This record gives sequence, structure tokens and C-alpha cells, in this order.
Amino acid sequence: DDEETSNQKYHDILNKITLPYCNDVLIGDVLHCPSRDFGQVSFLHLVLRFIRILLTTSISHYHNHKISDNGELFIFTSAGRKDGLVKFERLFNLIQKGSCIEYSFNKSYINLSKFSQIPKIFNWYGKLLAASIKKSLSFEIALCLYECYIEVYEIEKTLSALDIKFYRATFFCDVMPVDSFLVQKFKKKGIRTVSLQHGMASASFDKYIFLYSHSDDYLAGNFFTINEAKSVGRGENMIPAGLIGSIGNPKKQIERKRFDVKTIGLLLDSSESHELNIEFAKFVNEYCSRYGYDLYVKLHPTEERFKEKYKYLFSENNCKGIWAKDISLGGFSEKIDLAVVRYSTCLIEMLELGVPAFSFYSRSSNRDMYINCGLDIRFSDDTTLTHLIDKVNSMDYYKEFIQCRNFFYIDNAEENYIKYYN
Repeated sequence: DDEETSNQKYHDILNKITLPYCNDVLIGDVLHCPSRDFGQVSFLHLVLRFIRILLTTSISHYHNHKISDNGELFIFTSAGRKDGLVKFERLFNLIQKGSCIEYSFNKSYINLSKFSQIPKIFNWYGKLLAASIKKSLSFEIALCLYECYIEVYEIEKTLSALDIKFYRATFFCDVMPVDSFLVQKFKKKGIRTVSLQHGMASASFDKYIFLYSHSDDYLAGNFFTINEAKSVGRGENMIPAGLIGSIGNPKKQIERKRFDVKTIGLLLDSSESHELNIEFAKFVNEYCSRYGYDLYVKLHPTEERFKEKYKYLFSENNCKGIWAKDISLGGFSEKIDLAVVRYSTCLIEMLELGVPAFSFYSRSSNRDMYINCGLDIRFSDDTTLTHLIDKVNSMDYYKEFIQCRNFFYIDNAEENYIKYYN
């Protein structure tokens, strides 16, 4: 709570400061992600980060995907998320009109303009010091803003060079720094802005996703997200559309049946939650060993480098396989009778595929995404997981499963997006 209060203080201060070249944006809203760690790293770490930005992140470029004159613009800036880019391109190809600019890595290209923007760091640093923010923190904030600004600068340069005219811009996630910066700038120019839903969002610990969103329209992936936004006084701009990950996937017909759980699928989160993943994996492995369930494991794509490490956590007797990128969610779903996750959208995707799915929350963590959703889908120990499995195996669970699926998954996503953009 103290850390959250401290971060909120910096957020509020930054939103009141006007910095050169950032006149049209609320800096606190732009930098809310890194602000969670403000003041937690050493000066040496900041210097090394600065070097990494120049020599690693700078080997990037923007390319134009398709040009037409209808005024739609799609911008993807989450360069490290190839899975997100695939989904984003599916949407663009579904709409089949407009321009698309994607941020990607190109190791043969050094972006020298990043060096020309370095003086801005010291300009911002001086302004932040004048606002009574301590030196180390001022440098860290200026560095975070520089990392964001240089990407914004490149995008604007590309738009100008290609003379792209547009009246509406769609972003992958409007609370990511670059997207937030551009959304706010575009709105000042009278351009309508749209955000897609990326990942899961819960008011219990991710409320910034709702509070710092500036898009005119937010195409929500499910009714859970809309309800969570309303719980913190937002959601007025949300349109139920469905997850973009559903685009291009064949519709799954869910037949009425009685479930019989013999195999459990464990789906882990991204590497940002590595330590929590370890805790979760140990619990599920011990549970399956104790009660005789076969276990199948799917790592998040960013966890693939830990694949060998994870193998030591699971019992050879009951763990039947560990996958990462080498199996699709559809292929994985065919191996299991029940899925357990922590926070990821895999819960929705498993429900979409007809697999009962439940969320683990640790009593040692304050992160409990589904605490207020009104559905019995959470477990924290042997007793609560056994209760859920017994319920799934009961005669009348199908009706509850469909209710849960309809809350988290919106059918006809393709039709919904086509209708919105037309």
C-alpha cells in the first residue's frame, strides 16, 4: 500500500508538469507502467539501461503495411509481442482497408535519430528538478520518457513522409507508453482514437488500465472487462466486441455433455510473473501427484527459456508433457479435461475451446483478479480446487459452464469488428 501511495504521488505530480515536446499529454498517464518501479533501481542500472536503449532498442524501424485513402490507421508498437502482432494483423486483414504501421526489430538498421534526441533527456531532467523531484528520480523519469518519445518521433516522421491522412487511429493497448502518448496527441488534433483489449484487466489490481485510458472507443473483449471498468467509474467508452485473438479461429460448437476430469492443464503467465509461476507450478504438481491426475503444462512464450528449469518441478509419474511455443492452445486443449491459470487470457481461450477453466490466487499475494466477478472460478488450496473439480464432474455443471463462458467470451467477434469499422 505504501508503494502504491508513493507511485500515485509521482503519477499526480507528473500529470501537473508540462514538459517541452510533450505539451499535449499527461506524462503521469504515459509513464504509469514504469512508475511502479520509480526509485527502486540504482544509478548504475539506469546508465546501463540508457546504453541498452541506444544500442539495442535503436535497431528498429517502422514499416508501412498497406496504404489506402479511407482514413483508417492501425498502429502496433509492442515490438516484443509477436503473438500480439499476429492478432493485430488478423484484425487489419479482416477490415481490409486503411494504413498499418508496425514497430519491429531490424538488426541491420541503426537508428541514428535516437542520438539526436539525447539532449531532450537533460532538458526534461532540468524541468523535473525544478519541480522538486529528487535527482536520481528525475533522471529515471527523463530516461523512461526518452525511450517512449523516440518511438513516437519515428512514427510521426513515418506518417509525414508517407503523407498518410487518417481520421481514426486504432492501437493495440492505449495504456502502453507509446500508445498513450499518441492517443493523447491525436485526440488534441481531433482524430478519433480506438483501443483494443490486450490481456485481462481487473479493477482489483490493474485499475490503471481503466483509469488512464484516453481512447474515444475501447473495443472490449468480454463483459467481465466492462463490469470491472464500471466498478471504478469508467466503461462509458467500452463496446463489447470480443477478443481479437478469436479472429480467424473456427467457431467452437459446445455440445451439452457431462465432464469427467482425469487430466489437468497448467497454463503459466509471462516471465514478469516468474516467481509466482514457480509457486503455482509446485502447487499444481503436488496436487496432481496427491490425487492421481495426469498433468500437462504449457508455458507462456516468454517463459520458454526456462523450459528445462521447469522440468525439475514436475513429477515424472504424472506430468505427461511440457510445451511453450511448440503447441497451440487448441492443440493443448485437446489433451486436457480442465485448465488452471493465474491471470492470463488463457482462461477465456480455454472456455472458448470448451474446457472448464479456473484461476489460482495465492494467499500470500494481493493479486486476485476474479474476486468480484460473481462466479465460482477461484481456488487457492487443495480444498477449493477439489470443490471445483467435483462441481465440474457433477450432472448439472454444463449450464454453469455456458454461463461462465458467455461472461468471458463474446461470440461473433469477426462480425462485431467488421460492423464497427464499417
